[in-house]
Amino acid sequence: MVLTSSLTAARRRVPGISYLPPSHALPSISDGLRNEESPAFNVLDLYVPSDGPPPTADVPLLIFVHGGAWRSNSPAQFVGVAEGFLSQGFGVAVVGYRLSVQQPTGGGAARVSHPNHVEDVAAGVAWILAQCAGEAAKDGAISNNSVAANLIRAWNPTRVFLAGHSAGAQICSLLSLRPHYIQTALLRLGDNLQVPWERIRGYIGIEGIYDIPLLVKTYPAYRDWFIVAAFGNDGDDRWIDGSPTYAATNELDARASHLIIFSENDELVDLAQSESWFQCLNSEKKRRIDAAVKNATEWDIKMDSSLHSKHDEVLLDPEFFKIVGEWINQKG
Repeated sequence: MVLTSSLTAARRRVPGISYLPPSHALPSISDGLRNEESPAFNVLDLYVPSDGPPPTADVPLLIFVHGGAWRSNSPAQFVGVAEGFLSQGFGVAVVGYRLSVQQPTGGGAARVSHPNHVEDVAAGVAWILAQCAGEAAKDGAISNNSVAANLIRAWNPTRVFLAGHSAGAQICSLLSLRPHYIQTALLRLGDNLQVPWERIRGYIGIEGIYDIPLLVKTYPAYRDWFIVAAFGNDGDDRWIDGSPTYAATNELDARASHLIIFSENDELVDLAQSESWFQCLNSEKKRRIDAAVKNATEWDIKMDSSLHSKHDEVLLDPEFFKIVGEWINQKG
């Protein structure tokens, strides 16, 4: 699948940027892995306006994590999505991750499986946050792509947003729930980096998967199609561990807003998934309000179900980009 768009936003694209530090060695194709399981997929594509970095530090940077059932797609296939966000005035980074494509004989989890997808995206996000903060030159964490690093440093590190579609929404939601993923990735970049994970201003889940047992109950065919490869067989703890709705919510940062987007004509993931995550977030908000936690009442959690496109076509819908653009610009 390649998502292209009729939008003609003038942009500069820097593709295939490796976000792994040299010290973070992963198995490669030479170890018998397929390309999709190797560091070749630990890359991001960066998009900026064609006339260079933004003129002010107020321009948001949107990090987009693609879907594909944890088994398909790469950043290069989402040029149209990046251009749609770019047309809203944002810088865009599309982050890739290794995929669950090769199961052992007899079935079971693939060699790349949960939590590897989350760990990979956390590494990409950490690299971007470090670049934004101008921290990348410390402790040997200098980027292997100086052009991309210099472009990213032009953005305000306090205006970074993280968005994910389908399986990508599951990954982003877990990053919001479990800050240790990004913190660990930052430590790999350098022991003395001053880049708190709270720099992420907001999370956007687009037609996401948030409850894996419920997903399989609703769509039994998904079990053998992709769930077992990504999370293991029935009864594997990773079905629960990989479901944001089952996770502890006490580490959620109320300074980071949440936008959940669902299209009523989504033919692959039903409304119950988005509703379960929305209810989970609001339950945590209510708990904090009842406990008189400071600023709990101002925690911004919103769900939008006004779109009418199919699952993948949402990412080409001009109304989708408008919704996201208006929400981000409201964050100040």
